[in-house]
Amino acid sequence: AVDNEVFRRLLLERTVQELIDRRALLYEAGQLGLDVSSAEVAAQLQSIPNIYPGGEFIGPEDYSNLIFQTRRITTGEFERQIRSDLLLQKLNLWIAGGALATAEEIEQEYRRRNDRVRLDYVVLHPSDFYGRVQATEDDLRAYYDNNKESFLLPERRAVRYVEVNTAFLQDRIEVKDDDLQRLYNERRSAYVEREAVRVRHILFSGILAGEPEERRKTPEEVLARLQRGEPFAQLVEEYSTDPSAFENQGEIGWVERGQTVPELEQKLFSLQPGAGPELVEVPYGFHIVQVFEYREERTKPLADVREELTTYLRQQQVQQQAIADARQIAAATRNGSSLDEAAQAANWQASELPLLPRGQNWPVMGQAGANAAFRLPVDSDNQPTGAVSDPVATLGGYVVLQLKEISPAHTAEYDEVRVQSLIQFRQQKAAELMNETARQIAAEAQKGSLSAAARRHGFPRETSEFVSRLDIIPGVGPVSEFSSTAFSL
Repeated sequence: AVDNEVFRRLLLERTVQELIDRRALLYEAGQLGLDVSSAEVAAQLQSIPNIYPGGEFIGPEDYSNLIFQTRRITTGEFERQIRSDLLLQKLNLWIAGGALATAEEIEQEYRRRNDRVRLDYVVLHPSDFYGRVQATEDDLRAYYDNNKESFLLPERRAVRYVEVNTAFLQDRIEVKDDDLQRLYNERRSAYVEREAVRVRHILFSGILAGEPEERRKTPEEVLARLQRGEPFAQLVEEYSTDPSAFENQGEIGWVERGQTVPELEQKLFSLQPGAGPELVEVPYGFHIVQVFEYREERTKPLADVREELTTYLRQQQVQQQAIADARQIAAATRNGSSLDEAAQAANWQASELPLLPRGQNWPVMGQAGANAAFRLPVDSDNQPTGAVSDPVATLGGYVVLQLKEISPAHTAEYDEVRVQSLIQFRQQKAAELMNETARQIAAEAQKGSLSAAARRHGFPRETSEFVSRLDIIPGVGPVSEFSSTAFSL
């Protein structure tokens, strides 16, 4: 079962959207005059081996049973699905039919995929030139003065906060026996284990054609071999059409009342545990079954589910206690206590975060906490009993925030961004040096060789394998990014 409400909603929305898209496509197909005849549906049915084994129809009753057992729908619904699928196929063909390529376009695409070249090349990176960049203090100040607009600092806020951490609450919560008993009584119906048998089987599916004697021939031969003492596991591997049974030598575990088709259920619950295997015919084939163990219907006692219920109750009570503590801290601060006093009264501790911008991922509280901090009123900064946020849910529990300090958006002073200026200056100058060196190597290679030109500037010449426009050269990247140059040399 899916317990996560967000995940359940996401699946529901996705399923609904897929149904809407399918219905829209079917409508468009109808608007275009596309249709599927009964003869086309019949032809599609005849291509399904389980319905027409050996080219012969299995009959209306077996057909109905097969569709219900495998798809849980009626034959009418099944055939309407086939009609819709065929109609969507026609729509796809209609769309594809409008996209015709000329002979010239086909040749161009062939060459794009299959023409190949082997390249000599030199790779230069900006990092190769960082060590060559010398930066004086005057250089950095000049760079800062010419690029002040790139050093705009956004508004930043520092906060005081109290984190109510659910992990720490785990040890403070004691689950009482009375609460366990109450929850067990509420959920008792969920702990009913229906009457069941533990079974192993060999499945023969798809044996639906021919006379009864012919259909039963192979299953009866296998049953006879089992009765002569041949290993069950060996015959599972040889004959069973249930792939999941191979790993467990045919054992399928507990089968409860109501979980399988009536014919099989009747046989399973009539067999004695430990008795020899028997053959049973079902609408989709045959089973050879053997029962190991029988279990009467029962309700699991509290002792069997105590750990599960304890975990659930502790998590529930931890969440309840966490939000209660966070609300208590917020209320006490709003009633005149300092954040430290309110935290201590609830057995927690106040902490601080330095000046941070809204867009940064804030420690402890993440983006939700950052958003809450920037909603606090500006005039409440650095006030011991100033405004506090409502409890903010985090991955670890809840936080309550109080504004400590605001740094308005402003252009940073040189001393604030000297290190950043140095990094940007070196990056810019290294890129300029790299580009100039690349131009020099290219110019020298035009008059001599690429190897010699690269060597004079301290770089090795590399040689690729034969590559097409669709390939990637390690350390260089996709050939498509420079194919117009490479394939015109």
